[in-house]
Amino acid sequence: MERKKLLESEMIIRIITNHSTYDTFELPSIFD
Repeated sequence: MERKKLLESEMIIRIITNHSTYDTFELPSIFD
């Protein structure tokens, strides 16, 4: 369970890093 949570947060961090050019408020649109 803990490993899965770590993987999920790692992916989220990667998504945020890859889209660092976007505003923080635009990030949720990635998950649409």
